[in-house]
Amino acid sequence: MIMLIGVTSSLGKAIAEQLLVAGIPFRGACRNRTKAKSLTDRDVDVVQIDLDNRSGLADALAGSTKVISCVHGLLGGSRASIERIDIQGQRSLIDAAAEAGVARFVFISALGASAQHPSDFWRAKACTEQHLKASGLEYVILRPSAFMDLYAHDLIGAAVLRRKPVIVLGSGKMARNLIA
Repeated sequence: MIMLIGVTSSLGKAIAEQLLVAGIPFRGACRNRTKAKSLTDRDVDVVQIDLDNRSGLADALAGSTKVISCVHGLLGGSRASIERIDIQGQRSLIDAAAEAGVARFVFISALGASAQHPSDFWRAKACTEQHLKASGLEYVILRPSAFMDLYAHDLIGAAVLRRKPVIVLGSGKMARNLIA
């Protein structure tokens, strides 16, 4: 059984929809189960987890053979959210998956993730990649470029529409290769 972590995120919803369309059974996990009503209404089993509370992860992962983790703290509003979710939370999730006997762990990272990257987020992704590689789990690391839906709308467009400051990742001088 696949466990999709972050099932209520933009990426998690898109992955869930593809799994449903393909008829591939999965369980979902998120921090706030009420936000997953569109999935529970379609008979998807969704469990509530908190990556800050490692004790609940073992129960959530019970019976899972594969994990897809697409949670992140980029929009959490503080450096602490990246540390808490992208480093500590992912580390707890990877460790719990290894202890639960998960066969394969799929980690959604970021294009350009590196320990030397100037951004906390990309450094955190690189840190988690290293932890996953050392975990003993069979793994897949996906490094997509910025998601157009998130970057163009949530980080830029929505702020412009509200006449608020815009978040630009990087210097603002580099071309972006966005994907949908």
